[in-house]
Amino acid sequence: MKKLFSMLLAAAMILSLAACAGTQQAAAPAAEPKTLTISNNGDIDDFNPFTNQQTSYITFFVFNCYEPLFHLNQDMKYEMDLATKVEQKDDTTIVITTREGVKFHDGQDFGPEDVVFTIEKTLDPAVGAWRSAQYENVDTIAATGANEVTITLKQPAPAFLDNLAYTPIVSKGVDMSTLSTKANGTGAYKFVSWTPNDNMTFEKFAGYWDAAKINFGKLVVKVIPDASVAVTNLETGAIDMINTLSIESADAIEKKTGMKVISAKASNTVDLFEIGRHNFEPFHDPQVLKAMFLALDRETINKAVYAGKGKSTTSMYPSATKYHIDSDVDGYDIEKAKEVLAGTAFKDGFEFDLEVLAGCPEAEQEAIIWQAELAKLGITMNVKVEEMSVWLDAYLNRTYQMIWNSYGMVGSDPATFNSIIISQLFDYQAKDIPELQDLVNTGASTTDDAVRKDCYEKIQKIVAEYRPVCPFIETPLLYGAAESLSGLEVNGMGHMFLKNVNK
Repeated sequence: MKKLFSMLLAAAMILSLAACAGTQQAAAPAAEPKTLTISNNGDIDDFNPFTNQQTSYITFFVFNCYEPLFHLNQDMKYEMDLATKVEQKDDTTIVITTREGVKFHDGQDFGPEDVVFTIEKTLDPAVGAWRSAQYENVDTIAATGANEVTITLKQPAPAFLDNLAYTPIVSKGVDMSTLSTKANGTGAYKFVSWTPNDNMTFEKFAGYWDAAKINFGKLVVKVIPDASVAVTNLETGAIDMINTLSIESADAIEKKTGMKVISAKASNTVDLFEIGRHNFEPFHDPQVLKAMFLALDRETINKAVYAGKGKSTTSMYPSATKYHIDSDVDGYDIEKAKEVLAGTAFKDGFEFDLEVLAGCPEAEQEAIIWQAELAKLGITMNVKVEEMSVWLDAYLNRTYQMIWNSYGMVGSDPATFNSIIISQLFDYQAKDIPELQDLVNTGASTTDDAVRKDCYEKIQKIVAEYRPVCPFIETPLLYGAAESLSGLEVNGMGHMFLKNVNK
């Protein structure tokens, strides 16, 4: 029986070889690559990593087509990318070990010279890089080894690492004139094509240094401005994910089967009021402001405006930030608010204007909820909804009595918030606040962690007492996805990492 089987096997092999020697059989069609399809509510303008500061570009391109040296992950901790080690040698010296075996999409090798090139071009006024101000503290940068970069700063700046954490590294061999039309990074996905206002297509970069983690051969980003259309596309399976959901869309998805809402573990976007203490007499008195914010019901606002998906906060630093504390400890208490206001010169109430940016329905809803509570104190708040030009003029010139703002804090260090928000107020509503400016400057320029912790805790308490600004909600970062989708990582700034996504 074994002999007969061997003869049949030999005959089959001869027939197979004869077929190969004769007419060739048509090759089976290549399998369609596994595709991940995402929707954006808008398109990008171009591909230039130095000048493009659109949110849809920064949150996607910087971390999936390009790469930084390292990034802040979903837990707001540093995670290595093109670097394998970062050492703070002293207060002003940072040594970075770059990853070996990395290539750009065009096949060029990555090395420390590319890091030097990127930062030097960021500082070059002719390039017009929007991150240039964040690198003005760089004194020198040089490749100091085959896989080493050394950066020296003009003065200590612990928050400097956060700048590196979202700066895409560009090849030193790039033709600067083509940056707006061609994308050439080291990321997991290589750019293929772009049809403006329709879609962008990418493919898995086979030469990626961590290619084993990439689960898709193809990535498509579709432009779908209408939120309801995007939800319908998700429901039918035409797309796998929606990049950034409104609360209404999130509610619609949660009511359907086969879909889910993904929420970032942390949100560094904070809704806040900036108070013109320098412009309006009642606001000179911290007790008046204390009474007003005792009437601010953060939990009701979170439930009514953000369906409970946000997080009420009492600090101007988001809860995922270093040195965060609960600094405005009074909370909501309308009866206590009446008592506090009764002890001031404005016990009979007053009238003021709150300026709100048009096109931000959440801001209007927040204002209306607070407006009703303030009325119980005899305080009339006029909600003025303004177009961008009007709102921005009031904001930049600090002419407001009170203004609504929403700030997506960059990075994990409170020095960034201070540089963008608090430091701009030193000539205005924060001018008379004791110690504040000295504490802000000390916290930004020392590397002593104990000193920084003490500075930032004091700053939070001082701001809670005088209220040049008053944050109240950390707004949610929401994404729609097919039920089968897993592995999406988003950090507190909305930076999206697709490398581990699967379905």
